[in-house]
Amino acid sequence: MTGKKFYIVPNRKTVTSGMKESGSYFLCPTNAVMTGRYHSGDENGQTQYEYATLKAVDEEEMP
Repeated sequence: MTGKKFYIVPNRKTVTSGMKESGSYFLCPTNAVMTGRYHSGDENGQTQYEYATLKAVDEEEMP
């Protein structure tokens, strides 16, 4: 091992269009993870989800 540190960071982020929270269901696309959720109002308010693919980078932010 070289002792070099690597970090897992978001690569390509996407935010969904708003949807009514009540009764909603969201599943990230394959090879993506949820990175955020934005909501306003009550259960009838609008919710958006942020998801991203990931990448590994070193301390200089190089892949």
